Parts: sequence; C-alpha cells; structure tokens
Amino acid sequence: MSIRSPLLTYDSFATLIAWISTCLLAAGLSMLFSDHTRWVWTWWGCFGLTAALGLDVAARMRAHKRHEEIAQAVQDRFERELGGAEQGVKYNRRSGDPR
Repeated sequence: MSIRSPLLTYDSFATLIAWISTCLLAAGLSMLFSDHTRWVWTWWGCFGLTAALGLDVAARMRAHKRHEEIAQAVQDRFERELGGAEQGVKYNRRSGDPR
C-alpha cells in the first residue's frame, strides 16, 4: 500500500529542489548572515519552492494524461475485438484489419 503525498512526489528532481529551497529559506531566516545575504537566500528559497511545485504539478499531469491515454487505448482495443467477435469477423492481430 502506497501513501500518496499531496505535496510532492518522492524520488523526483522537484523534491530535491524543494529540500534545497527549504534549506535556503531556513538560512535566510537565521541571524548568522548579513541582511543582503539573508534577503538573497530567502528570495532564491521562495523561487525554488515555487519552481519545485510547478515541476511536480507538470509531472503529475503528464503521468495522469499518459494513464488516460493507455486506458483509452485498452478500451478501444477491447471494443474493436468485441465488435469483431459479435459480427463473426476475426481481426488480424498485427494490423487490426479483418481477414
């Protein structure tokens, strides 16, 4: 059983960007650096988190679209085979044409 994260997928480039951006934000909030350095690190941290979210959404949409395309192809193939069986026509498996 897999638990799906509502935020980021596991083992992806977007996850790595998100972790690094979180570290940049944490460093930007600390008082160990100058004001300019903290501002730059905070800005890049926010930019990275936004980019990671966008990349993850794009990856999820691409996977969802691919899953729908495969499901549609299976449905079309099933209907074609079922339609040929009902009409008493056998289909050539390689070309899909009636023999």
